[in-house]
Amino acid sequence: MGGVSTHDLALGDLETELAGSAINVHFEEQVEGDKMTFDHKLRSGVVQSSNALRIMKMVGIDVVKID
Repeated sequence: MGGVSTHDLALGDLETELAGSAINVHFEEQVEGDKMTFDHKLRSGVVQSSNALRIMKMVGIDVVKID
């Protein structure tokens, strides 16, 4: 048994490719103003939100959005 944490959503396809040997689960963040918290409830499936840019800003990394 093991776990992998990643921002690479393509790895979510492994659940289908490894039928029965892998499952997707995630944690969700709650955001109020500039504060982000987690309730630490493990949920089924691939996460539907992205917090990587918010975390980078919180630790002082200058993030430039390119469209």
